[in-house]
Amino acid sequence: MKAKFFASIVATMAVFGAAQAQGVPDAARIDQVIQAHVAKHPFMGTVLVAKGGTVILDRAYGYASLETMAPMTTDTSFRIGSMTKQFTAAAILLLDERKMLKTGDLISSYLPNLPADWNAITVHDLLAHTSGIANFTSQPGYTTLQTHAVSPQDDLALIRDKPLDFRPGSRWAYSNTNYILLGMIIEKVSGQSYKDFVDVNLIRPVGMAETFVATGSGAPPLQANGYLEGKHGLEKAAYVDMSVPYAAGAMVSTTHDLLLWEKALFGGKVLSQATLVKMTTVYKSGYGYGLFIHPARERNTIEHAGNINGFNSAMAYYPNDDLIIIVLDNIEGTAADDIEGKIARLFSRAISDKMDAGG
Repeated sequence: MKAKFFASIVATMAVFGAAQAQGVPDAARIDQVIQAHVAKHPFMGTVLVAKGGTVILDRAYGYASLETMAPMTTDTSFRIGSMTKQFTAAAILLLDERKMLKTGDLISSYLPNLPADWNAITVHDLLAHTSGIANFTSQPGYTTLQTHAVSPQDDLALIRDKPLDFRPGSRWAYSNTNYILLGMIIEKVSGQSYKDFVDVNLIRPVGMAETFVATGSGAPPLQANGYLEGKHGLEKAAYVDMSVPYAAGAMVSTTHDLLLWEKALFGGKVLSQATLVKMTTVYKSGYGYGLFIHPARERNTIEHAGNINGFNSAMAYYPNDDLIIIVLDNIEGTAADDIEGKIARLFSRAISDKMDAGG
């Protein structure tokens, strides 16, 4: 099953550059779907849709800043929240390929002075969200923590004394804490900061010129301000220092850069074939390593959304249809995921209609 699923990825990526298929929705039709959503729900952001080697839609909506009325552009950068996790997972897997760690290793091999309950947790458990460690962003102290620069140990302090939610490996529960720990392991094993390792080994080789980990000094200014719906309309979202989400959600990117990432990752230019299979294998509850995998949903989907103060994002790859949809939004909520799903259904219906017609 895994071999067939990966074979479909390789086969579809091999035809990047092929002509747009007959019956595929055009930019005007996709834009109608987005505009219908904008009319009923707040959305400001950028949307990119690519099929094969063709970018079908690449558009911006609304404002990057309501304070200055600066319009959104297709090059505007956004905080992408938990979409960062696939980069963290890829970094760990690169270290695995280089034989600097193994995903089956106990995390206590790399991180000293962990709670005794965590002694049976492996790197795999962190990647797949099967560790049982509580989510630090769900704790009462998180609201205060997010307002200033912190260390990963400060994040862990919110949950260190809490018992595990379940025995490691026995269940699945999404926890940002898992990816904080993975960032710490990357730093321990590589001898570099998380930011530098991701930049040197993932961002630069892929050619992502507008993408960075927004922790520490020297980060470029954020181009889009983040908002939320208030009682009297949109208002600035609460501040969160990017040292807080760290390896679980501190990255900033654009739709153009994320398209480069999707092509490189699923085109076998970031990880080996065997390692990509490992990353896109379903372990529990439809999760691989830093990615949700839905083999039966919408003709196969590999995706992840991101939500962080003032921003929400969604990015999905449909290997059977050689389709990539990326939506970045600077208003808190679920608009990005909703729009991505509606666009995907447009393509699903078009392909089904073509098959029914004997195409």
